[in-house]
Amino acid sequence: AGNYAVTVAGSSGSRTVTTIIPLIVTAVATMPTSIALSITPAGGSLMAGSPFTLTATVTTADAAAPPTGNVTFNIGSTTQIAALNASGIATYSGTVPATPGDLTVSAAYQGASGFAASSSGALNEIIATDTPPAFTLTATAVDIAPGASNGNTSTVTIASTGGFAGAISLAAAIVSSPVGAKNLPALSFGSSNSIQINGNGAAAATLIISTTGGTTAAADPARTVLPWYASGGTALACILFFGIPTRRRAWRAFLGMIMLFFALASGAVACSANITPAANPSSDGTTPGLYTITVTGVSGSTTATASFSLTVE
Repeated sequence: AGNYAVTVAGSSGSRTVTTIIPLIVTAVATMPTSIALSITPAGGSLMAGSPFTLTATVTTADAAAPPTGNVTFNIGSTTQIAALNASGIATYSGTVPATPGDLTVSAAYQGASGFAASSSGALNEIIATDTPPAFTLTATAVDIAPGASNGNTSTVTIASTGGFAGAISLAAAIVSSPVGAKNLPALSFGSSNSIQINGNGAAAATLIISTTGGTTAAADPARTVLPWYASGGTALACILFFGIPTRRRAWRAFLGMIMLFFALASGAVACSANITPAANPSSDGTTPGLYTITVTGVSGSTTATASFSLTVE
């Protein structure tokens, strides 16, 4: 770029004419560009032999017309070239190698007339694995007293393997308990019975364990046990003593003493009954002992389980 002078010379016979023409050369500006690279599925671990797609988008700083030219994709030691479309986007679809290992992914725009080259650098890694995506479960043991409302939860951890991603439904059940156990513990995940995890990620859910505390017998002072003979013994003794004719006085005295003794004994029993209240029935709580609880996670056709111990003291 700059100002130049061009000399044009012409001759005709012995006559020569020279003309100087000024020339101004203007440089064409090169537009800076940037490139963004993405992969589908998004990064993480991909099963060997599974497909993936790389997408590179090239843009300019001032939203000028989309750049033209090619993008070079680098997948490990493999290089693939794809042309930009009218929107400035290049794509490449490939397959994860059969041999497990790490693949570093990057893309570079080669530049074109009026557009500078640019590179995405290393985006992420594709980890080729020969095992299908799945997930694992673990759960913490619990030791509580019947009816406890503190420390009565187990933390269930869900971890992705092989790049598994998706929603997992959780359920829990008692698989073993003490012989003759009563009022078995109740199990609930509440609102955390469905968990979403991403590839190579982990999540946690809380299992709530509800047990029943036992109740002891309580006295009821309004209830008393009063034998039928407690109030009638004395009256019967008086009737027999005074209602017998005088001619039978000899054995009347003897019979009277017997009735008097009966009345005194009945009174003692009545007093004892009046001071001994009846008791309400007791209620059994959750039977103490060792329980085994299994947690199951399901996502489509993929299932995982974990077991933990519950000790009720």
